[in-house]
Amino acid sequence: GAGICAQILLSGVKHLNAAVAMSSEQAQIGGLPLNIKLMPPQYLILQDSQTKGTAYNRLVTTAERSSRIQMLSAKQGLAFMLGRAQVTIIGPARTAHTDERDDGLSVRIDYGNTSVLIMGAVTAGGEREMITSRINLNADALICARGGSEEATCTELVNAVSPQIALMTGKDPANSVQVRLTRAGAQTYTAKDHGVMTLVSDGQTMQILP
Repeated sequence: GAGICAQILLSGVKHLNAAVAMSSEQAQIGGLPLNIKLMPPQYLILQDSQTKGTAYNRLVTTAERSSRIQMLSAKQGLAFMLGRAQVTIIGPARTAHTDERDDGLSVRIDYGNTSVLIMGAVTAGGEREMITSRINLNADALICARGGSEEATCTELVNAVSPQIALMTGKDPANSVQVRLTRAGAQTYTAKDHGVMTLVSDGQTMQILP
């Protein structure tokens, strides 16, 4: 949590319009209460998770104590504007899952003629649900679920997205996932090889800054 805050401050960010709790897992949102306390966003978007553990409850309590934060329960298809970018919740496609990880949120961001999918902490099962829901998944860039582990970024998702750029942010991304993406024509980037990566768009093209 403190590390994320430091990165935000060092990058020059002084205000957050929105924060998204992509999961209910401690490992995914454990630092978010500190982040929103130090830099309260206008909106906190979270999922109506089946599992409301300690981390989830702490996040909600922190947000409720701030008069500046409005909480929104995300449903697939919810869309809103952030400046000139449109953010759309693309998953979860269902409200009940055998695997609670598939409750995690995934979002699509469209800016000009460019688009990126940011996959939450979902598994291949959650990805397939999004595909069958027929929501638009085709995008220029893909930030892989679960850091690029074999648990997600299934072949069906790769085919549906057809990304030009794919980011794998985990410490040990699966080689099979990287091969899958490369064969589909994506330029892959891993945190293991490139460290902290910044995906930028001018509305026409996207690129990775080291």
